[in-house]
Amino acid sequence: MGVTTNSSKRNEHFRSMRTKPKTTDEPMNPAALLFNGGIMGEAVRAKDWSKTTLGPLDTWPERLLVIVNTIMESKFPYFLFWGLDYKCFFNDGYLPSLGQHFDYNEMLGKPGIEFWSKDVWENVALELIQTVLSGRNPEWNVDRLVPIYRNGVMEDVYWTFTYSPVRDKKGSIDGVLVTCMETTEKVGAYDELKTSRDQLHFALEAASLATFEWLPKEQSFTGNKLFREWFGQEPLENMDTEDLFAAVHPDDRDRVRCAVDQALNPHMSPNFNMTYAVGAKGEQPRVVLVTGKVVFNEQQEPIRFNGVLQDITKKWIIEQEQKKLLTLFDTSSELILLTNEQGIITHYNPSALSYLGIITLNETRLLDYIHKDDWEEASVLINNLRSRCDISLELRLINAKDATQTWVIANFSVIKNTATGELIALAITGSNITALKEKEQLLFQYNTSLKESEDRFKQLADRTPAFIFMTDADHKFTFVNSPWASFLSNNTSTMLGQTLDTLVHSDDYSHFKSAYNQAAITTSSFKMEYRIKNHNGSYLWVSHVGVPRYDLDGNFEGYTNAAMNIQDLKTQEEQKDLFIGVASHELNTPVTTIKGYVQLLQMKYGASEDHFLRKSIATMDSQVSLLTSLIKDLLDLSKMKSGGLELQKTTFDFYALIQDVVEQQQIINASHAYKITGDLNLKIHADKERLKQVLLNFLTNAVKYAPQSNTIDLHVDVANDKIRVSVKDYGIGIHKLNEDKVFNRFFREEGSDEKTFPGFGIGLFIAADIIRKHEGTIGVNSTKGAGSTFYFTIPI
Repeated sequence: MGVTTNSSKRNEHFRSMRTKPKTTDEPMNPAALLFNGGIMGEAVRAKDWSKTTLGPLDTWPERLLVIVNTIMESKFPYFLFWGLDYKCFFNDGYLPSLGQHFDYNEMLGKPGIEFWSKDVWENVALELIQTVLSGRNPEWNVDRLVPIYRNGVMEDVYWTFTYSPVRDKKGSIDGVLVTCMETTEKVGAYDELKTSRDQLHFALEAASLATFEWLPKEQSFTGNKLFREWFGQEPLENMDTEDLFAAVHPDDRDRVRCAVDQALNPHMSPNFNMTYAVGAKGEQPRVVLVTGKVVFNEQQEPIRFNGVLQDITKKWIIEQEQKKLLTLFDTSSELILLTNEQGIITHYNPSALSYLGIITLNETRLLDYIHKDDWEEASVLINNLRSRCDISLELRLINAKDATQTWVIANFSVIKNTATGELIALAITGSNITALKEKEQLLFQYNTSLKESEDRFKQLADRTPAFIFMTDADHKFTFVNSPWASFLSNNTSTMLGQTLDTLVHSDDYSHFKSAYNQAAITTSSFKMEYRIKNHNGSYLWVSHVGVPRYDLDGNFEGYTNAAMNIQDLKTQEEQKDLFIGVASHELNTPVTTIKGYVQLLQMKYGASEDHFLRKSIATMDSQVSLLTSLIKDLLDLSKMKSGGLELQKTTFDFYALIQDVVEQQQIINASHAYKITGDLNLKIHADKERLKQVLLNFLTNAVKYAPQSNTIDLHVDVANDKIRVSVKDYGIGIHKLNEDKVFNRFFREEGSDEKTFPGFGIGLFIAADIIRKHEGTIGVNSTKGAGSTFYFTIPI
């Protein structure tokens, strides 16, 4: 340990020791400078001192060599501070105190400030050196704590030591010699003995404490009767630490293990203090406060762990309940107040300030914060609390800071002296119901507005010629307008609560009921046509549309319905269908005859050199084929109306059918290219001619509605025992809203482009019926201006 003195005279003396040659000491043989000295003697001889400020050994002062030889050959621990910067020398006896990993070769001859940690140097060594240099008598220190860094950690080390001067012949002090002995083990043993004595005394003083002793090296664990009882151990059985850990509550078990491991770690505090729950199986857990300490031997191994346990279950339960109440009181968003018998506020929680703004304890009254319109009622009820346990009241509180008001439902409870029954305080809690009050006001306004709207709706509904009515979730009438009542029975009151079931024609009832029930299950809109018996017993066709209705919470309430008498339209449609059927039959014979003559002309003049003649015959054939196709569609339409469109199913090669259809199209439209892809090697069981009719319709439309493109894609997929056929064009496309309508009878896409393409709009209608009879599906995906993909699926 080294230090720098403030005396300029002493500094000059030390400098002269390093810079001036010896005058009183004769030079010595370097080989004979140091004698034995063990490990440290060898270290002094081996060190290259020429690289230090002391210089080579043969230049050292004789008194330095003498004192170094003296301490090196002693078995007693010595430490020497030498020179101006207090270079450090120590012998073998001192080495154990420096720890196992101390680099004595590196630290030998180092200045004290580099040898010792800053705290030890400045607060211990430097102070003692200065005492010696000042000429005062050396101090004798017994069992003094001087923490040092060794073995990788800062350790508490106890020493008995004295610092004494090393003088030259003139009495000047060249160094300071430390004679010392480490007494850490002795002090530790004394502390252990004292701790054990204190623990024993404590256990004897308090008969209600459980005690234990654990000797880890001997694997021995003992405890008194109370300890065994709490941990569920039999009086005479050996206690195993794992059994004891098992008795700890599962929520605390890992925490206790960790704390025990830390206490057994020599580099951490040996003291053990914690609270946890224990209990034998089937017993109520017991909360214990455990205090203990671990004792270590010289090898830093735990040799004893003693402790006491105190049952604090009742106290713990009370504390937990108090914590819950305090947490509830402090964190509750509700207003919580306590007042005295006169209603003056004595306590409040933090949330109360958001309601009341400013509160002066023991001065302000609760009634001072109540809205004037609620004050009288609140005052009467509070006064009546003497004869009641509690009351609840909706009232408005006024914020004293910003004058805002808050609706609360306030609960008033009395607190009485349990001994005398005398009222001593009032407890008030309040929940913010401002939003609820605002909703009530909005609901009142909404109901008023709704009533007015309903009145206007009924007036409008009675004046419209359409049939307007409402039904509930069970399809019963809740409202009917005058036209609907007049159409059915002329009696509005008798219709309410009734259904349409008994009025629908028997042939239409199954379709009507299925559509109505399915829509109600999915709460979706519906549209259907059926015949219904009117007030004079006649069955007339009506078109019926229903839209779902919901309440404010989104619950399905039923349907708002509109119907229209379409009997005249149905009659006209039947007449039109009859005309189409008769006309198509009458046109079929002459057109067939014309087709035959055109074929004869092709056979006779097909190779003629007259180009005009050949072109004329081809044009006639094309137009007759178009007329034949239209007549065929009309005949099919007539059959569909009469239910006569039958299927003739056979098993055939589907790819051969595709090739046949494509070849026909290529003859008619030679400028178009048809790309066929997908699963083509399969046989199906279906009506070959009808499927050919569907494919021809798809391909014909693809050519017709894609005049600017000459490419058509036909793709076949097979999945789940079904075949899917799609035809894609790159033409004008279809509006998204019309994708479901293109399969309706006579429907054609409207627009400037579509008007230029001929057709009746019945081809896709017939195709859809054919696919439905095959128990399949038909549809289209399209983008306006980017083409369409028509497809159908049928079972293989």
